[in-house]
Amino acid sequence: MSGPKYEARINVPVTARMYQLADLLAKRQDTTLADVARQAIHEYLEAQEDLVNSRSRLGRTVMSRMDAMHNQLLRQLLHLSKLLLAAVIVLLSEQGIDANQVVKRVTTVARQPALDKILEVGK
Repeated sequence: MSGPKYEARINVPVTARMYQLADLLAKRQDTTLADVARQAIHEYLEAQEDLVNSRSRLGRTVMSRMDAMHNQLLRQLLHLSKLLLAAVIVLLSEQGIDANQVVKRVTTVARQPALDKILEVGK
């Protein structure tokens, strides 16, 4: 099994110190100087924010989309909760129960610490 096929070359002048450190690293890792240079270039390119295919850009894009979806889901959940509460109030009002009393009871129940514990179990 052969390794990747390298189709292009980069000739880069470096300082003597940079060469010594890269060579030392190659020896410690039991690899070639070219492999050390390739890895350094690879890691540098992956860290660049403005490259279309870089991992850091991809990660930020994914996180941004997840945040947007999360916010949209929360807005929809809030909207559905309002609709459900309104439906309950309307139904009870149609049954002859005073809407103000219903809202008062809903508010009282919503303030109960036990409700918070029940909601935490679902998390």
